[in-house]
Amino acid sequence: MAKKKSFVTGPALYEDPALSFISRGELQPQEEPAGPLGVPEGYRPAYVERRSRRVQLVLPPSLYGRVKQASQGEGLSLNEFCCRALERALEQGGE
Repeated sequence: MAKKKSFVTGPALYEDPALSFISRGELQPQEEPAGPLGVPEGYRPAYVERRSRRVQLVLPPSLYGRVKQASQGEGLSLNEFCCRALERALEQGGE
C-alpha cells in the first residue's frame, strides 16, 4: 500500500499547513499614518470632524437634473457638489 502524502515539512509542521505553501520573503514594514486620522505630522487643524450627518433633501425633478448635470460637469459626486455649494453660500452670506 502507498504511503499517505504529507504536504507539511520542517518548521511548518507546527504551524498552519496552508502557510507552508506561501513564500516567507522579507516583510517590509508598513508605513504608519502620519497622525491621527491620516493628518500630516505638524498640521494641527482647529477641529477635525469625525462623523458626518445625513440630510434628506426634497428637490423638484428639474432642479435635481440641473444639480446632477453640474456635479458631473465638475467631476464631483452629487454629495460633494452640494457640500461645496452650501459652504460657498455660507461664506458669501457671512455665516
